[in-house]
Amino acid sequence: MTFGRLWAGRLYGTNTGDLFLRLEGEDDALRGTLRVNDPTYGLTVFEVGGTFQSGLLDLKGTPTQKPDAIAVGNVDAKGKLDSKGEVRGEWQSDIGSAGTFVLFPHDQSSLERDSQPTTGAALLHSARENFGAIVIDKEQIVTLADALQEKFTNPVIVTFIEGTQRSLFLGEFRTMPLSGKRGELIRLYVQQPEASGLVRSVTVEFGQAFNFATTQGDDEAWVLGMLASVKRDVRPLERWYASSFWRSGGFGINQVLLVWVIALLPDLQDLYSRLALMAGLVAINLLVPWAHKKWVPFSLIYLGDRPTNKLVTFWPTAVSWVIAFSSGAAVLALSAILKGWFQIPI
Repeated sequence: MTFGRLWAGRLYGTNTGDLFLRLEGEDDALRGTLRVNDPTYGLTVFEVGGTFQSGLLDLKGTPTQKPDAIAVGNVDAKGKLDSKGEVRGEWQSDIGSAGTFVLFPHDQSSLERDSQPTTGAALLHSARENFGAIVIDKEQIVTLADALQEKFTNPVIVTFIEGTQRSLFLGEFRTMPLSGKRGELIRLYVQQPEASGLVRSVTVEFGQAFNFATTQGDDEAWVLGMLASVKRDVRPLERWYASSFWRSGGFGINQVLLVWVIALLPDLQDLYSRLALMAGLVAINLLVPWAHKKWVPFSLIYLGDRPTNKLVTFWPTAVSWVIAFSSGAAVLALSAILKGWFQIPI
């Protein structure tokens, strides 16, 4: 096997940046140039040499060009070629810096390693799952993000709204000082490029309008499997509200009231009574989601520790069911009046 000559990728760890690697020579005596563009410190150029044997890449580099007033040491990088033709591994320098890296092939010789020729353009597969109401605290956010991080080399980005919107890498969010305030939104996002040129990614978002997870990539089995994994991690965080107590079927209090009204309509004696009952149902069905939106948060997001008083986290569910029973009582009262079960005193 002949190792590729042109590679591009990313560097992570104590330093981050874009990589471009140009190699020549035989696999047991590789030599070339590595360029690292750190967004903070600038461009550094290394003269590298090493070997590629049994799927393992071993390179050592000496800096030949570096930014002024910046200490740069000799580097040692070791990586493994995977089934997708990418090289992933770890690097360290003799001044103590270290981290991980990923390289993607960018020349024809590396593409020819695939025994099966490409027969068409790569397909991007996507999948989405909507969730019900959520209660989550910082510890659970970090646990969910760690589960995503295990499957990606690139860092998970955590975005949250607490007055203003901020985005942090997972490591920074993990050590962020605890806040006693509630957040309005939390979003977890991670992605990495594939050899096909497409991007594999996962997004998990909890907000006040909707809660969802999406996965996408060039491998349909991975997309569906990753979504199933996220669903398994998120389900314990859901709470049952009266607006949708049968989540999988989308069935809630409004649907119960509709069934009641449809069953009662044939018993009403005239058209005006039927119209009055339907008009009352429509009005109540509009009021229920309005009341939920106004008084029941769709997501309770604690950016610090969750309150120890369970009533604090239970009250949204209680209010939801109070709204449900009130709307049900209103429909029953209207039905009784129209049926003549009791008279309104004038």
